[in-house]
Amino acid sequence: MTSLEWQPIGTYGNHKSPAYIALSYTWGRWKLDRKNYPWAPALHVSGISWDIPPVDESLFTVKRMQSVLDKITQRTGIDFVWLDVACIDQRENSAQGALEIGRQAKIFRGAEHVFIWLLADQLDPLHRTLDSHLGIIQHISLGLSPYHEYEKPVERSDSWYMDASASIAELTSIPWWSSLWTLQEAFIRPDAFLLDSDGNCATTADSNEFITLQSVLENCASLYVQSFDPKEERYTTRDPTAIDQILVGGLRRVVEKSGIHALAQHNPLILYTCAKTRKTLRPLDRVYGIMQIFDFRLGESAPGADLSKEWTLEELETQLGQQLVEKFPVESQLHVHRDSILGRQAWRISSNSTIPDCFKSMPFNRFGLLGKLDGRGARLETRIKAGVTHGWFQGEVCAFECWAHAVHKYDCKDEVRDVFSLEPGESAANTALDNVIRLLGLEKPKIGSKYSLENPPRSTTHALNEALCKTAEVVRRKFFVALLCMITPEEEATAATGIGLIFMEAMNSSIGPWWKRLGVCTWIVLAKDVPLDVTDVSNTTMLSGHGNAWTTASGLFG
Repeated sequence: MTSLEWQPIGTYGNHKSPAYIALSYTWGRWKLDRKNYPWAPALHVSGISWDIPPVDESLFTVKRMQSVLDKITQRTGIDFVWLDVACIDQRENSAQGALEIGRQAKIFRGAEHVFIWLLADQLDPLHRTLDSHLGIIQHISLGLSPYHEYEKPVERSDSWYMDASASIAELTSIPWWSSLWTLQEAFIRPDAFLLDSDGNCATTADSNEFITLQSVLENCASLYVQSFDPKEERYTTRDPTAIDQILVGGLRRVVEKSGIHALAQHNPLILYTCAKTRKTLRPLDRVYGIMQIFDFRLGESAPGADLSKEWTLEELETQLGQQLVEKFPVESQLHVHRDSILGRQAWRISSNSTIPDCFKSMPFNRFGLLGKLDGRGARLETRIKAGVTHGWFQGEVCAFECWAHAVHKYDCKDEVRDVFSLEPGESAANTALDNVIRLLGLEKPKIGSKYSLENPPRSTTHALNEALCKTAEVVRRKFFVALLCMITPEEEATAATGIGLIFMEAMNSSIGPWWKRLGVCTWIVLAKDVPLDVTDVSNTTMLSGHGNAWTTASGLFG
């Protein structure tokens, strides 16, 4: 095997832009130190100036890797393969290696085919997951129990989600699913084909068609979505119990931890919050190993970067936050912090952020939210003051109490309740709070101990909003909603969605007045209620962002 260095004009040796395939696999956690294992074999590659690191043979042998490479080139008829250890300089602080890491998205998108080497001796968990899912779907579509006259290949259970979560958990226990770098590659090329340990393509049992990552994601995500169906009794042979609820929660956790739901939705923000559970050797790879889902080249991987600079994880996360605000201003704020964030840094998403359910269902691709903005969105930037990077907002704001009152009145309209199928006490709005709110003395007011303030259900929106208003009185601070945008998902949609940040006025001796980020909120307005007369000041139509309740303001926030 010979490695040919890429040139800016698109040539590799004497070859001009050749077709190539790419291999996604994991090996870093099994890398052996050559000093301690001088006898360990490594893949032989000519044309490179670095040593290929040896890998513990309990994962794979050199012979097996070479066999896999031979099989995928023979199957595709393409001689060129992008293989990380042969194409990325493996030496520490390599300039070329850093630049190649910054080209990962372009490399994988440009490949004719991508193969995922799962390194599993057998793919029974994959087939069980797909087969049991198809059986469940067929019966649910008929309004029957998933196990009605259905002979399962595994031990019978009263809860379909127990078997579903077990199959998915077994599938995602394969090392490939726990690597941070492979999470990024999966996002970029969901059409990749799956390979077993010997390099054979996984195929469906019935039609013998090749299985792609996308088909696995869609099947698992479908099971995940079904677990949220309020009529769970139709999925079981008996009425739901507390045990059922625990099992449903287990299914959701398995899917969310693996990143399957985020990959299926192609939502990079949700995927970034999943990255914290993935394995990586270097702390800085928490950013380097995921930045390409946003098409970012950060730190030492940026063109022209100072390679003598030693980056810290905090610096990389700040740089990531800055570019997110610049490229995805609204989307960069669709999260809440589960831990207290110090230093006025709540303006940026972090590894401890979570995406509330109300935002997970919004249509999204790598270019941002899908929909039509009405032109009254906020202007978001980052600004450095007193040596600290802050968020900066300019746009329309209204008192939180005014917004909460309007939401309550709007939810009382019969037509609104009918259109959105609201149960008694439910709201068409959501309020999700950062962990910092607990510092103000708000501890799950009137919403029960089983709900978090970071992702409360709509049935608690009104109680939570009322408690926030009372908290503002107690701490003697002004709380307000800053309008990020009003977005219509489709050209002729019947409703528009409002998205806002919840701020609290604050003061700092170094920077003066600023706004503390408390959380996010979202609400829905029927299209017919958007006023033609922008001077309309009614409580219901002000939710469309019009009227005297809104004023223009700007300031630092964090």
